[in-house]
Amino acid sequence: MHSEIHFCGVPKLEGGQRDTESLTYLVQEIERRYGSKKDLILMDNNVVASPRFKDIISEIRDLGFTRGALLKREGMRVPVQRRVDFNQGVDARILCKDPMFLRELATTCLKPLRIAFDHLGL
Repeated sequence: MHSEIHFCGVPKLEGGQRDTESLTYLVQEIERRYGSKKDLILMDNNVVASPRFKDIISEIRDLGFTRGALLKREGMRVPVQRRVDFNQGVDARILCKDPMFLRELATTCLKPLRIAFDHLGL
């Protein structure tokens, strides 16, 4: 029998799962102040566990972070590849439950796909 070795500090540091407010206002305000950004890095500890998962992915697409999306800024000779990064990972146990999760994620310019797990027993 394997003992569980816990190493993930997110539950202790951040508490329970909770949803964020809309990303649209934040991204649009950043664009207004600083210009468009090529990357959308989300410090989300488990977007696939959100009951709003499809809405969140739809909002990300609506913000221009679709599969293969490129960003061309004034003065740039070559457009750059945009990307979405769920920086704290997504839960593989949930991804395996329904192909819908991977299908939805694949509609964004997700790179990399980080897999999160809370202990070695998983």
